[in-house]
Amino acid sequence: MLKPKECTGCPLEKTGTGFVCDKLSKTKPLFAVMFKHPGKMELVDNTPITGYNLRRFQEMLLKPLKIDIGDLLLCNTLRCYPPDGKYPIGKEKVQALKHCRRYDTELRKFKAETIGVTYSPFDLFKNPNIEKFLYSAFAVAKRQAQEGQRILLLCGTEAKDLYFPNLHGGMKRWQRSFWKG
Repeated sequence: MLKPKECTGCPLEKTGTGFVCDKLSKTKPLFAVMFKHPGKMELVDNTPITGYNLRRFQEMLLKPLKIDIGDLLLCNTLRCYPPDGKYPIGKEKVQALKHCRRYDTELRKFKAETIGVTYSPFDLFKNPNIEKFLYSAFAVAKRQAQEGQRILLLCGTEAKDLYFPNLHGGMKRWQRSFWKG
């Protein structure tokens, strides 16, 4: 998808590739999940997660927990694929994230009450030892959602930093933490 006009002035306007909207299949999602940014395949399919990443995500986390991908609101911190897939830093990051928040329409409507933090499922490829932590965080999010809470699960350091920039100490320290918002 081409970038909307509102991307004008974003530091990634000319260097970032494409634009991916949030994915919402149902009016009332079970819970929301936020990833880092779309990959190249996600740009083609205009969805926050697709292809091999989606199959792996479903096989390792969703199917064992009996969660259907269509029951989730899927989002990204950045809406485009940054140059060489490298997440921006410093002022460029702050400005890009600010521009991307303009498109959080579905997330704003969802009105998350509780925000959780866990590893990114994409880190499973680099570190398979985090599978049990991811599984546990998704299980907690599912349970709390079934109890009536509106949960936003931040997956990865970039998503955590968007909402909680003052949480220092690395993902190992904060993963599986949930806060009422």
